[in-house]
Amino acid sequence: MRSVVQTVRIKLLISFLICSLTGVAPALGREAIRKGDVAVVPLRGEVAPALLAFLRRAVKTAETSEASAIVFDMNTYGGRLDTAADIVNALNQTKIPTYTFINTNAGSAGAIIAIATQHVFMAPVSAIGAAAPILPTGEDLPATAKEKTISYWSALIRGSAIKNAHNPDIAEAFMNKDKEVKIGDRVIHPKGAVLTFNAQEASEKINGKPLLAEGVVDSIADLTKKAGPKAMSSRSSQPGSNKSRFGLLRLHRCYCSAEFLERISSSKFPARRGRELSLQCVSRSFSWGII
Repeated sequence: MRSVVQTVRIKLLISFLICSLTGVAPALGREAIRKGDVAVVPLRGEVAPALLAFLRRAVKTAETSEASAIVFDMNTYGGRLDTAADIVNALNQTKIPTYTFINTNAGSAGAIIAIATQHVFMAPVSAIGAAAPILPTGEDLPATAKEKTISYWSALIRGSAIKNAHNPDIAEAFMNKDKEVKIGDRVIHPKGAVLTFNAQEASEKINGKPLLAEGVVDSIADLTKKAGPKAMSSRSSQPGSNKSRFGLLRLHRCYCSAEFLERISSSKFPARRGRELSLQCVSRSFSWGII
């Protein structure tokens, strides 16, 4: 009888976990974003279908809650181009202002995604670029496939850059090593290698306009100060207070593997330990806070 109850309990925990991952169940300790808040969405790890599903859910939540802006807290070395294309499409249809805070890495597909937001800020030690397409093995694409892929993606990333008021030549040079970037008489980037910027290079101003990044910031809070109250308005935490209140959206993807779920569903696995691990996974997946 005890083993039956234990198994049922674990199955209920798994159901709770699955519901939480799909956004059906309420999050633990979650505080809802309210109108005027700035939603901060972590965008980390591999660019893969799970990240796309998470991002769509986060954007929808921010828009429904009438957030004043979305900041994507980015740290990724890249991933799948097909997923990046879907994310770019989703971001270019977002109805509220979008910001990317490059918190160390915006490599490969991450660079393509950052270009699809309206404003880019970078941490002091960070980089963006190197978006040349390669095979999953890390090897170069065959010549014909590479030419077709670069041609298509160059057009896509240029269109995305133009829509979001970024330099389309810089965006294309992230992917195409044969693209020269020239502003006036100055060659910013010669042909021969794909472009990668560090924070200082990306924020360099020519004729009063930064090459890409609007500023170098230490944190999300610093970003909101530099963006300015007009660009990123947010509701005060209390009536009459000058302190800004920002909704912090933490819909992290859960990294529970199939083996993990099978393990905790086993009748031999202690119910208490299964509950602890399940709640750890859920708490990593969903939480809200205020910064």
